[in-house]
Amino acid sequence: MAEPLASSVSTGLERQIRRVLSVVLLLTLIELIANQSSQSAQLNGYSNWVLGLLVLISISSVLVSFFTSGSSLLFTIHGLVVGAAMIFWPALVLDPAGLAVGVKPWIWWTLGIGILSFGLFVKWRFAGIYLVGVSVGWYFISTSVAGGSASTAAAVQDAVYLFLFGGSVLGMINLVRQGAKRADKANSEAIASAIEQARIDAVERERQRLDALIHDRVLNTLLLAAKAETTAEKESAAMLAEKAIVSLQEAMQEPRPLPNVTPLGLFRALKKAATQLMPQISVRTLDGGSEEIPAEKARAITEATLQAIDNAARHSKASKIELILDSPDTGEIEVLIRDNGVGFRLERLPRDRIGIKTSVIARMEAIGGEAEITSTPGKGTEVRLKCSK
Repeated sequence: MAEPLASSVSTGLERQIRRVLSVVLLLTLIELIANQSSQSAQLNGYSNWVLGLLVLISISSVLVSFFTSGSSLLFTIHGLVVGAAMIFWPALVLDPAGLAVGVKPWIWWTLGIGILSFGLFVKWRFAGIYLVGVSVGWYFISTSVAGGSASTAAAVQDAVYLFLFGGSVLGMINLVRQGAKRADKANSEAIASAIEQARIDAVERERQRLDALIHDRVLNTLLLAAKAETTAEKESAAMLAEKAIVSLQEAMQEPRPLPNVTPLGLFRALKKAATQLMPQISVRTLDGGSEEIPAEKARAITEATLQAIDNAARHSKASKIELILDSPDTGEIEVLIRDNGVGFRLERLPRDRIGIKTSVIARMEAIGGEAEITSTPGKGTEVRLKCSK
């Protein structure tokens, strides 16, 4: 089984989850700050510290999610701070009796997003404990004097809301994650299938070569034996016959799969994998060769090719995607993926576009090859992969 594509569907999904969540954290700060300010007369200085920490985490999460490869640590910390603020809320209130009845503490407006921040990036059992803990904890906080002395009905309604909101959103995102993992598995199987098909093709070509060699050896032996007249000629024919018999015996054994593949075999496998990934793709093979190339390089080319096709299919909005396979010289592989989609500016490529940077460019560089990407907004994209033996 091939390893998952470096720019997998799951990787892209997790990146988008972090980005969306960071923006939501930032937007909820508006209401959070407004409510904290309206209650500041009844709160001590620790309340400002808690709010300041939440503001810092929210801003940092946006910067990390959009301008780096991303991290889930900040979101987990945010969830822990929210949970701690709820637990220690009575300690933030100067005079519990001074709070108006029915007024929600300002931390209410961050509990829902706190459940998502924590629950999305920890194991499910911890997410479940946190979800139940916050829901039940809020019931006791809101019915206390320090929490506004809410009625039992109102407190239960809020607690149930938190539980249903957090549980349903976490559940839906988990289903999407499972779908992304299935897509990753399908991509990995396509890569493995392409490499295996190329190896099978190489084995078959080697079998045909051996069969032809054996056929010629046996035929030459028979011709020499038919013409043998002298003792030396007969002895020579007998020696050739012995060698031919040995060759025939070896041929009867099942050949072992070759560790390497041929360009022609790789191209046939790539065509099959590409059409499985995208049935409407146009595939052309200009030239192939029978010389062997290392399986490691074939694997890298396959992964980079399928990743480029997947990128084009998902992002380019193209009506035509073309795959051109060529081996212009002995031991050389050249693959071109071309689309007529929207294109993009290379200089504005996000730093975390792992699909292009890792699974295409870095993957080819790791085997001594190169990936040339040419794209112009409105004029499509070309990805040219080159590798030599």
